[in-house]
Amino acid sequence: MAKLQDAKRLCPELVVVHVATYKEGEKEPGYWDNVDTRTHKVYSPCFTAPHNVHLSLQVGLFLSLQSALESNLSLFRSHWTTTGGKV
Repeated sequence: MAKLQDAKRLCPELVVVHVATYKEGEKEPGYWDNVDTRTHKVYSPCFTAPHNVHLSLQVGLFLSLQSALESNLSLFRSHWTTTGGKV
């Protein structure tokens, strides 16, 4: 409780909400007595969504680079076979 009181003292506008947490060893989230931050974790799609966006951007970038490399390789092979390797 001291952490909550300290937080409200430092930030009087703070609005505290009660959320379900995953307790170590439990498969479903719940509202527990005596929550311990070392064994109870909050799951929120808000926390995982930025990661998913970042991963999508990485995959998109990889696919774009792969496509560009394949196109350049195809042009190089075409040039190589038509010129006999001469520049």
